[in-house]
Amino acid sequence: MALELFPTPSWPRPSFYFPLHFELKKFPPKTEMAMQPLQQITGPPGQEVMSYWACDSLNLFLALEVSQQTEGPRHKVQPWEDTLILNVSRQTDCQSTTCYTSLGFAGTSKKPHVFAITHHGVRFPQLDCSKIKYKFTVDANNSLFTVAVPWSILPPLRPLLYETIAINLSIARRFEEERALYQLVEDENYNSESTDLRRLFPVGICPKLGNSAYAQSFLTCNLWHGDRPMQINLGLYNPQTCPAKLDIAIKEGDACLETHSSTVELGSGCHHWTLRWSPQRPLPSGEYVLELGGHGCGQTYLKKHPFFVIDPAELSAIKADLLKLEEDINCLYPTAVHTALANLEWMEEKCALCTWDEPGYGHFLQAREMRDSLQNGGNPLADKPGLSRRAFRAETDGSLQTYSLYLPKGFKSQRKWPMLMLLHGSCADEQAFAANPELHKAADKLGLVLIFPKARVANGFYLGDEEADILQNLAAIKQNLPLDWDKLFLGGFAMGGFGAWHTGLRHPEHFSGLAVISGIPCLPFAGEDFNLEYNFNPLDYLGAAKKLPILVIHGAEDEIVPVKPVAELIATLQEQGARLVYKEIANGAHGNFGWVADLAAWLKPLLKK
Repeated sequence: MALELFPTPSWPRPSFYFPLHFELKKFPPKTEMAMQPLQQITGPPGQEVMSYWACDSLNLFLALEVSQQTEGPRHKVQPWEDTLILNVSRQTDCQSTTCYTSLGFAGTSKKPHVFAITHHGVRFPQLDCSKIKYKFTVDANNSLFTVAVPWSILPPLRPLLYETIAINLSIARRFEEERALYQLVEDENYNSESTDLRRLFPVGICPKLGNSAYAQSFLTCNLWHGDRPMQINLGLYNPQTCPAKLDIAIKEGDACLETHSSTVELGSGCHHWTLRWSPQRPLPSGEYVLELGGHGCGQTYLKKHPFFVIDPAELSAIKADLLKLEEDINCLYPTAVHTALANLEWMEEKCALCTWDEPGYGHFLQAREMRDSLQNGGNPLADKPGLSRRAFRAETDGSLQTYSLYLPKGFKSQRKWPMLMLLHGSCADEQAFAANPELHKAADKLGLVLIFPKARVANGFYLGDEEADILQNLAAIKQNLPLDWDKLFLGGFAMGGFGAWHTGLRHPEHFSGLAVISGIPCLPFAGEDFNLEYNFNPLDYLGAAKKLPILVIHGAEDEIVPVKPVAELIATLQEQGARLVYKEIANGAHGNFGWVADLAAWLKPLLKK
């Protein structure tokens, strides 16, 4: 088995450092933080925006001071406007990267709005932001934003692991009637939905840890399946020169597969090491532990890092078995076979997103369990209440296409259930959309099955193959679940709203009604064609619009999909006799209002018919 231990590279030398304390009891004063001005990228000159930075073993602290009073970021914000955006990454080479965590901060101290925008290539990930502390205060001369972010939601970052990390801070502020953008380093793509590449600012971490030795380690990849080694980053702080001993053990349960030990004289200060390990002979798929221990300057360190090994031969065998089951014309459970194969694809996709992320191995275990069940004649996809993820084989190109499924409380196959299919927007995938607890509550109350198809691309507008996917997804669900075919509804948010307009009006025979939230109703829209050579207008499908009940909900302050052309088109449709209910939300922006309650209220009488 191969083991490497070497100093963690750190370049270039940054021009800006902020202090690392052992543990701060409260938010540090500005006098104990490092100061760095933000550049003004756009807008009227004359405003000064200063940032202050520090960290301890638990949190990253930042304060942002605007040199005059300004309104705080609105609680109901656009996705990028009026929002403080923080990007944090391990990247240190001044190149644009997709491996970063992006967090947004808005609202007030009493009503903070903190949300995860991106994490290592995943849009709007399910990160726990509840422990992030955000405050906004105003005095006679300044506006001050303060944020404390736990390192625990910024993997693989820990303050002692690297000499240099990378950050960027962006804030768009409105002064009088003009908008100004400030950033630590100019990044023209900071609010782009067309690329995940972000430009970041290298910063150094300067330890101020006192007289106690300290160590941290983090397993940056917890899955080995044949192509890259396991990697642990280790940070050590010695208050004085002393011998340091490092012990490494690879274990499977109580059995120790190998051990390594090294003793070295370390000088005072911080030391950053990278440990890489990979097996030189095949290991059975399963859970293992890399145990890291050390002793120096009177302190002892011990941490166990669980990881999982996937035997490449077993992975190939599982895939081959599933493909053989799929080819069997007597296959009883094709959706289960496709979902098992999709689990293997999801695992590979997550591994490819970012080498610093934790890929996990749940998808592999699920695929293996599903294969075993199918080979024994069982159906591993139990139709139980709750949220699950499934797949089907697209007829257009043979690819596996994903959807999320929510079955309401009390779901049983002995009765027929109404269904609502919801199409997500361009800023998030179907998993983020399907995780909305308000939708789950509404579905439980109404007795409604929810389907969330996944778009193939971020800005495809559910055209072409994606429209075919929607219809095939619907057909598969009708075949596999006991649905009431007279109560099948289609809806969508933003780009998904266009998909609902487009697919629903072009194929009204499949649906009982349409619901559009903050959606684009036509192409081109408001003079924009979104680089799509395609024309669609609901006015060309008046027959379907008169037949289908339609709900449109839109924010009066939506700057992403402006409300005026939407309202004008709705008024024309209503004049032509469309069965359309339009609700415009005062002070509402791009979908950040309580639209679920309005959707449920519209559905309720339709479900009783």
